[in-house]
Amino acid sequence: MKRKICLFTASLMMLAGMPPALAQESPELETSPVPQTEETGETQFNESAFGVIAAFSHTFSSTTGIAMSPLLGMGVLGAWKYYKSDEMYRNSLPWYSKPWVWSICLGIFLLLKSKDTLGAWIPEMVKKPITVLDDVAEKASALIVALAVVPPAVWAEMEKLNLLPDDSATAPMAMAPILVPVLVTVAAVVSFVVVWFAFNALSSIKILSPSSFINSAISVCKGAVITVFAALAALNPWVGLILSLAIVITCAFIFGWAFRWNVFGTLFVKDFFTAAFNKPLTEGEELKGFSTRFFPGVKTRTYGRITREGDELVFRWKPWLFLPSKRSRISVAETDTAARKGLFLPSVTLRDRQMERDVSVFDFRLRYRSHAEEIQNKLQLNEVKPNFVLGGIRASWEWFKDQLKRGAAFSPVGQQ
Repeated sequence: MKRKICLFTASLMMLAGMPPALAQESPELETSPVPQTEETGETQFNESAFGVIAAFSHTFSSTTGIAMSPLLGMGVLGAWKYYKSDEMYRNSLPWYSKPWVWSICLGIFLLLKSKDTLGAWIPEMVKKPITVLDDVAEKASALIVALAVVPPAVWAEMEKLNLLPDDSATAPMAMAPILVPVLVTVAAVVSFVVVWFAFNALSSIKILSPSSFINSAISVCKGAVITVFAALAALNPWVGLILSLAIVITCAFIFGWAFRWNVFGTLFVKDFFTAAFNKPLTEGEELKGFSTRFFPGVKTRTYGRITREGDELVFRWKPWLFLPSKRSRISVAETDTAARKGLFLPSVTLRDRQMERDVSVFDFRLRYRSHAEEIQNKLQLNEVKPNFVLGGIRASWEWFKDQLKRGAAFSPVGQQ
């Protein structure tokens, strides 16, 4: 995975180095982009090297901005295209520029986000269904944007610059030119996915968070990042390109962490809407959930199964959900163990004698919310304990920092 990230980073750095290199080789770079057309009001770029790079910068920064919040991005992009176009040409605009589309997108976005900005002091338990709906809206809009907005937008930009193959060209002659828009489209979609996974991981954290303060802070900070990026990218295409590259590279390095949080959020939403927590456990059903930081060699929020083998708790998982299965063990021979109830997720806790407190080693899916006693019996735990009580801003902040940790920490009860 690290090798893939390095190759991806190197490719982006090469793209970032293209503008100065072309500036040295091509005298046409003195040509500026053509201003807005009278028909559509959109910025049109000429076919010089400068125009091509400026168009790529504009497309890449737009894709990155939309990936941060697809629902908001699709609404703003559609409204912008609509109001900047001449009235007689609005019928030919893309589907997402229709007033009923972008108005619905912006309306849903404002309605869902108002719970964080206006209801910071409302108990999170009351707002949790809306938080889940917010996550569903972000996932659905991301799928639509990745498939039906980004590729056509990139392809349209290539067409404006006459980078698509001519209809009169023979098949061998047309193959080489068409590779350019195809590769650019693939790069845009990959960048979109990488950025979206990282930013949507914050939505998954909000699903688990028991604190309205934390959720409101996440929404405000995310909105500030999007606003600053959009403002700077609008001022200069080169600034937008540099910021986009920085964001994509950063998101690529935390992709594994973001992937695990998105798996958590998806399964939570699935169990929530299917009311799986109301269904009884079946005979022989495996206990599934997510590791915390204390299984040796296991990343936080890794999805897998937990069992009891003798004096050990065994965690089994498949990296990236499809690679060969692995195991990690924690000895609990001389440790107080418990199945702890939760508002949403029950957990397995062990007593850390050095720190004189209980630590969670495994969080179950929402599916097991009302089955703490059965968990105790299956895993041969000592007792069932009530839920952790999280109170105050400081406690909420400590909880949030703990969720951001990516790697496995030392085991408080030893490891093998």
